[in-house]
Amino acid sequence: MTHALKPLKPKPAKVEIPRPQQNPAVARCSEVWERVFATMSRRKEYLEEEAIAEADQAYCKAMPQLVGFDNICDFIACVGYGMLIKVFVHGHGTKLLYAAQVALSTIPPQERRRKVTPEIATPLPPTPNTEPSFVDSKAT
Repeated sequence: MTHALKPLKPKPAKVEIPRPQQNPAVARCSEVWERVFATMSRRKEYLEEEAIAEADQAYCKAMPQLVGFDNICDFIACVGYGMLIKVFVHGHGTKLLYAAQVALSTIPPQERRRKVTPEIATPLPPTPNTEPSFVDSKAT
């Protein structure tokens, strides 16, 4: 006896995101997105769209603050990558880039040099064992 197979639902393109290779801040945001999405997806009470929305918010919370030249550059990289993988919709990414531009304008030109090498990454916060939630804003 053979059973008919149910057709698989295609996953949204956003779930299969390309891995960032160069920028540790982008890698951090991407890893947080993937971790939150995976955690939320395993819970039966969440729809895939809800898991994506939670992961998108976690990505935003993992982004560097707009303080200091290095952080601003990393913030811009995270926003650009977030736009690529559709974390930011409805023009939100362009608003964030404008905020970065304003923050960058407060830094004197002679101080606009990277102080850390891109190879140094900020460690990810520990994975929560309880409620899958956003990245703790104090960890960024």
